Amino acid sequence: MNFIAFLQDRPTTSELKEEIAVLSSLLTVHHRIDKIRYQKAFKMDLSRYTNAQSPRKLQELHLMVWDLLQHKFWQFCKVFISICKNDECSADKEKLDAIFLRMNCVLLPEELEALWYSLPITYPVQSVSLRKFFSYFTNMKKPKDCGPRRASPVQTIQNQLAADIIKYWEEIKSVLRSRDPLGTGQVSFTEICAIFLTLKLNIGPMEFDTLCQAFDFNQDGNFHYIQFLKFYIKKNITFQ
Repeated sequence: MNFIAFLQDRPTTSELKEEIAVLSSLLTVHHRIDKIRYQKAFKMDLSRYTNAQSPRKLQELHLMVWDLLQHKFWQFCKVFISICKNDECSADKEKLDAIFLRMNCVLLPEELEALWYSLPITYPVQSVSLRKFFSYFTNMKKPKDCGPRRASPVQTIQNQLAADIIKYWEEIKSVLRSRDPLGTGQVSFTEICAIFLTLKLNIGPMEFDTLCQAFDFNQDGNFHYIQFLKFYIKKNITFQ
């Protein structure tokens, strides 16, 4: 009887598409919403993050960057250059944070502060060039492992959504195909927000912001859903 009730309560895919289309036309999701993090930036109330974590030690942050450069070197270069469009190809603290966000590495304000001042910064304009950044980590011995790695905030949020995403897997794929008729692999923040709201997914506003930052690869207000969904075909998903 519970199973029959579940099927009766579950909306059809066509009903979902209609509701999402209406909702997406009414919603407004501001482009580059991550800029709110820099209003009195590093004194923000971390309780706004449902999945707030204690700051990692500098050694653990160095290990994270070291591993990132070992396994995603060319991708990191491409992202760094696309964000730092200046003659020196140098990043300030905000741009460095944006680079890590594009690489799905979300840093707490305290973590970014600690990592930033450990780098070979150029003064008086505080910045670090791509060359100096690489040189710093190339000359560094691999940092000692600090024990079991904590899941990144992005991975934590995706794990939290796993049960709902799997439950509505076929409906989500069908809706995304209809919202992306050219097959670009991306939809607007407004459309992904409408999908999450319609399906009543277990996610808060700040967590949604974090996902938008992490999967807005072109920094144009579009959500790259294929990379987001690839997470859920892995075998090591932790359901919460």
